[in-house]
Amino acid sequence: PSSGLQLSTPIPGYQMNGLQIVNFQHFIGGIGDDVFLIKEVAGDFHYDGAAGLNTLDLNHYLGNAGVIADLNVGSIIENDGSNRRFNFENISKFILTHQNDFLIADE
Repeated sequence: PSSGLQLSTPIPGYQMNGLQIVNFQHFIGGIGDDVFLIKEVAGDFHYDGAAGLNTLDLNHYLGNAGVIADLNVGSIIENDGSNRRFNFENISKFILTHQNDFLIADE
């Protein structure tokens, strides 16, 4: 199997492991299998897995209310009434939070 990008995206301007992510909104994976690790639903992010079998992982999500994952329109909305969201495309696998999440999808 090919290896791809592993990316952890905290809120803009947040520093993690010496790497600071500032003013980024659109993340595009490579030709391999990519994993997007999401800790917060903040900002107006867009995750595009591109080629490969890509994963959107919210297992380390820091919120208390869970999320609404709508696979039909490609969005994740924080389920706390704040209307914070991000969009995604070309994602094959979803790992949701440990909260009360909702998954919306066609059969």
